[in-house]
Amino acid sequence: MIMETLLFFSIIAIALMSSIVFIRKSRKITSNTLRFFVPTLLSLLILSAGVIWWFIVASDGFSQVNGAMIYIASFFIIIMINGILLLKKGK
Repeated sequence: MIMETLLFFSIIAIALMSSIVFIRKSRKITSNTLRFFVPTLLSLLILSAGVIWWFIVASDGFSQVNGAMIYIASFFIIIMINGILLLKKGK
């Protein structure tokens, strides 16, 4: 139970850190749209793998739905963080 919870939240942390690192390292890309969509797609892929893993691991439907909703909410939070970082870089 503790290991599942640790893995559950570490997937969210990995998705967040990978998108932040990509935005910081992609200074050569001049298009802000491309700099926004590539880390967003990367975090979407990581969190989608997390949702699939959680549906396999969770034992009841309530846990499966709650886990998927947490991953979806974290995806939108990561999108907002990406946007804030790009707007901050533009100034």
